[in-house]
Amino acid sequence: MHWYQTLDFAQGPLYQVIAQAIARAVRTGELQAEQRLPAQRTLAKEIGCTLGTISRAYQLTNEMGLTRSTTGSGSYICAQHPFGFAIPDAQGPALINMSINTPLLQSRAELMGDALAALAQRLSFDPALMDYQVDQGALRQRQVLCDWYRTAGLDCQPEQLCITAGAQHGLALVLSTFTRPGDAILAEAVSYPGLRPLAERFGLTLHPLPIDQQGLIPEALDEQCRRHMPRLLFCNPRFHNPTSSWMSERRKQQLATLARQHQLLVVEDDILAHFGPTSVPLYNLYPEQTIYLSSLSKSLAPGLRIGLLVASPTLMASLSQTLRQDIWMASPMMAELAVRCIESGYSRQLQASDQLELSQRAALLRPLITANSPGGSVQYQPGSPHGWLHLPAQLDALQFVEQLQHKGVLLKPASDFTLAGVQPINAVRFSLSAPLTRDQLHQGLQLIQQQLCSPRPPATSHQPPAAIV
Repeated sequence: MHWYQTLDFAQGPLYQVIAQAIARAVRTGELQAEQRLPAQRTLAKEIGCTLGTISRAYQLTNEMGLTRSTTGSGSYICAQHPFGFAIPDAQGPALINMSINTPLLQSRAELMGDALAALAQRLSFDPALMDYQVDQGALRQRQVLCDWYRTAGLDCQPEQLCITAGAQHGLALVLSTFTRPGDAILAEAVSYPGLRPLAERFGLTLHPLPIDQQGLIPEALDEQCRRHMPRLLFCNPRFHNPTSSWMSERRKQQLATLARQHQLLVVEDDILAHFGPTSVPLYNLYPEQTIYLSSLSKSLAPGLRIGLLVASPTLMASLSQTLRQDIWMASPMMAELAVRCIESGYSRQLQASDQLELSQRAALLRPLITANSPGGSVQYQPGSPHGWLHLPAQLDALQFVEQLQHKGVLLKPASDFTLAGVQPINAVRFSLSAPLTRDQLHQGLQLIQQQLCSPRPPATSHQPPAAIV
């Protein structure tokens, strides 16, 4: 049975139903890369709809980055990078994983073990932690998290915060609560890769915004708001993922003014809140319509699966209801473990050691930054756990990643972060924190530099204009 023979017409506008069916077929492997979709007239006759409906569906899948259409040639499935949003298996002893922003796990093992032992003792006389809790999380836990995030500049109260099962879960809660299929969403042209699959899942159309060294460009935001009337803006002002850019306070003020002017809901991704100097979040400047999104995955450990959302009481009422319907509550035992790490001072201890270690690891970048590689450059903001490497024109990002993978180094190509409709960007993101040791990182950087110097035929990708990254 073909993908278009199981359409559920009751799920929404038919063109969106068709687009979502194509997305599912790509995920399941029914539709493969470079496979041609049925001609529009043929599919319209098969389904029993208008030609315009099929045209709109194919246009939507083009915008989602699933297909490409050429007049006179047809519509074809685009190749999806094998990593995509998935986390690669990097457990092999010979692999140097620089593809994901994992915190410095070696420094956490003993401290986390002590916290687990203390939690085990607590459970013996306070079994309530194993019971159901209120959907937003226990009040004491929320108070500790508020206090911890105030040290990063956030202005919030416990009633404005809910505990989630990580930042990705928090983003899914926001989109499922405040968007409907067909809504327009704005985001940086290169953005957090977890956004794209969620937009596809909820039938949303992502529109890219150009960025510069300070992040989103206000004039572009104003223009796109007038053109698309978006439902919300997703942005990452602090240590932007993947470019590591840092948004200035003036730029944040400009964005807050524009968001208020357009009555725009803003989702602020501040996953690296406790990295770098204290900075005023966008949430503080526009609290009535900003949802602050963060997680303890980078500051403590990703295995905790504890994140948080901060929003006005009106928005929080809807978010907590969705959370209750979704998972009832985040794990109170994992939240307690995280809170104990904060109360005991472990989190501050880790923050200080992380900053010192990252500064020492960043020093290993100097040969790469000063390498004589025409057309290539390293973009790195001190204090960030990741950087952005622009490749010279003769190298292709996907081939570069594949060749280094064969040598035992994992990187993430720009295509994993790039929204549909953005000119191909010839760059890769590298993580400084994921390699277990400094020696391992040094070896990985040396292999990257060697690959940069390897002669290659001209690539088909293009260096991005200055207003993209």
